[in-house]
Amino acid sequence: MGKISDALRKAEEERRKKRGDDQQSLSTPAPPHWWEFWKDRWDTSQKFRRHQLKKRGLTQQRYVARTIDETGIDPRVVSYYDADSYLSEQYRSLRTNILSIQEEQGLKCFALTSALHSEGKSLTALNLSLVFSELSEKKILLIDADLHKPSLHYYLNIQAENGLADVLTKDLPIDSVLHQTKINNLTFLPAGNLSDNPSDLLESTKMKNLIEKLKTEYDMIFIDTPPIIVLTDAGIVASMCDGAFLVVKVGKTNREIIDRAVRLLKNSNSNIEGTILTNIEYYIPTYIYKYL
Repeated sequence: MGKISDALRKAEEERRKKRGDDQQSLSTPAPPHWWEFWKDRWDTSQKFRRHQLKKRGLTQQRYVARTIDETGIDPRVVSYYDADSYLSEQYRSLRTNILSIQEEQGLKCFALTSALHSEGKSLTALNLSLVFSELSEKKILLIDADLHKPSLHYYLNIQAENGLADVLTKDLPIDSVLHQTKINNLTFLPAGNLSDNPSDLLESTKMKNLIEKLKTEYDMIFIDTPPIIVLTDAGIVASMCDGAFLVVKVGKTNREIIDRAVRLLKNSNSNIEGTILTNIEYYIPTYIYKYL
């Protein structure tokens, strides 16, 4: 900031000299005395931040990694692009908790839903599936059961012609619609061609039998479903699974709506295993960050 001020001051002096206005004061107000102190602290902090990112082969970004590789996976899948980040570690912490549930109760299939749209349930399902796929001995299946507004195929950059809806309506063999993703140990079943009666499809005996069949072939299954308050589909699918997680966006969903979502899940005879919070912001002081 000092160099910029000096340059501006010199430019003003030269301009006034040319106008013959040498008698006027050529000084400009100095920045507040505290500015240089905090500027130096900020520069040091940012320099250290850039150094740490450079060591990891990353560039400085905000919130999510923005670099896209040849897979075309969406940059918001932070567990793929920034496996060492704090967010990725939170997904691994959730993985540990789910594994403890699995060992105690033998649960394998989980539905993820939210009360309303745009709470992060689809990205949560994807990131969670990805951190589970890191366990080499596990076969993970991710299913997009949002037959109204599917999004997982966009995040994974998979162009799927057929999917879950086609298996339920056209009797297609399940193996013909499964996609091996570019992530090791992670298989994906897209929503497929949307139908006019998705709730009836998901409530069918075929859907229930399909889930039971897939549970014998995969170690862990995560199913993304529509918001529970908006549509009944989530309750239908969750009742067929071993457990359900409610994704809640902090600062958006109020308590009354969350309570209603919980009641709807319970009324559908779903086993609610827990709540996953999204959009939590953490402040990490510089003197702590340098040890992370």
